Amino acid sequence: MSRSLSGVLGAVCALIAGTYGLVVASALTSTPNYPQPGDLEAMAPISAESGPVGELYIRVSGADEEDSSQFLACTGDPDADPEACAVLDERVDALDEVAEDTICTDTLYGPEAALISGNWDGDEVLTELTRDGSCEEARWQRLSFLTELAG
Repeated sequence: MSRSLSGVLGAVCALIAGTYGLVVASALTSTPNYPQPGDLEAMAPISAESGPVGELYIRVSGADEEDSSQFLACTGDPDADPEACAVLDERVDALDEVAEDTICTDTLYGPEAALISGNWDGDEVLTELTRDGSCEEARWQRLSFLTELAG
């Protein structure tokens, strides 16, 4: 019985070794699929880093001074665009209105208001900032770099 078992084990080992040899041999003889010179033209170019694209009109009113306004244009070129473009891209959620069910204080932080309109990365923007209540004040502070541009 042990001769029969060792014969079976030998056959199994031979089968495994043969299969392994076929796999290794096929891997060594196949050629990798490298792009050919004509294929390089069809490959997409490597894109440079781009920034946000948009145009916003900011009008600030209600302070002791006269109303003021500013136009912010962002072309997507981080090297040429004003720093405010990159800052707004990081804080763009502050352009969203405060949800109605948000709990805020009723404190008045100032008489100023700002209207921001235009487009930002393909989305239309039309929002009013005030300093009426803690939630609106938080938005005002996050977007103060825009209101200061107009001021």
